[in-house]
Amino acid sequence: MSQRITYYLGAGASANALPLVKNFKDKRFEDFINKGMEWFDRKNEFWQEKSNLFEYGEGVYPQQSLTAAGDNFKRMAEAALEGIRTHVSPDTFAKKLYLSKRTEEYEEFKFVLDLYFAFEEIYNQKIDERWDTFYASFLDINEHNDVQLPLGLNFISWNYDRQIELSLKRFYSGLDVEFNELKLNGACNSFSNFNHDNIVTSTIPNDSDNFPRSFVDLNKSFLIKFPNRFYSSLKFAWDDEKIEMINQANNMIHNSDIIVIIGYSFPFYNRKVDSMIFNIAQSKYKSKKIYFQSADDEIIEKFEKWILPRSVNKKVNQIRSYTNFHIPFEY
Repeated sequence: MSQRITYYLGAGASANALPLVKNFKDKRFEDFINKGMEWFDRKNEFWQEKSNLFEYGEGVYPQQSLTAAGDNFKRMAEAALEGIRTHVSPDTFAKKLYLSKRTEEYEEFKFVLDLYFAFEEIYNQKIDERWDTFYASFLDINEHNDVQLPLGLNFISWNYDRQIELSLKRFYSGLDVEFNELKLNGACNSFSNFNHDNIVTSTIPNDSDNFPRSFVDLNKSFLIKFPNRFYSSLKFAWDDEKIEMINQANNMIHNSDIIVIIGYSFPFYNRKVDSMIFNIAQSKYKSKKIYFQSADDEIIEKFEKWILPRSVNKKVNQIRSYTNFHIPFEY
């Protein structure tokens, strides 16, 4: 690949698999709560196999402890759903919790969001099919007969989901495909608990058949065994300054010949970080091509006026079609 390309991604890049902010209030979140509650009942069929009895130093989990974990999950999930229903977006509710210093509720909300995205992507196996066409275009076999992506291909993503990774796994088996990706908000399905001086991390395997067991196990471990000490890796723009990551993203933009923006509305609460990432010298923008895949003229105007440095007079190339992710002709 002679041209270095950076994809700058927002929720619209996962919209065919996961709900956009405006659709978070639909029935899918309720289904997530109801299905989760089913899994805390020993009468559920997946508990009938002896291999699904979780054994730790305290012995097999009795129904009583499962019920307690289920009650905690339901409490947190219903609070999250109510917050989503009564606010413009999950991000708005999250920032309210953050600013009002309701720290425990804030961490619980992120924990539930994390579980929800894992539920959609792993259990429901929701993958945006546009990634298939994308990877079919970029992936190749190298001289060692290994699957690889071009070295000049980068991703900067505001999404917590793992669409990039899970869709890539469809194209190979048992191999590690290296690619450059920065997740500005962290990634879902990565949980930590702080046990004395140790940080113990846990993830739900990418296996829909074992998802119920892992889901219950995770909730039981974090909500019962380690109460008030669980953390999701999800982070919003206001959580910290992300200085190191911002510098890495800025360097990607600086060194790119082509920038493709997909499914991102440049919301006001991310404006500071976005502006820092795109803050490179005017002279460097002269040779760059910027593609913005969006049918919304106002968003593109906002990007040109408020995100690009004021000294830059750069016209963005608008791509209105959403059928596939835009692959620049220059590639």
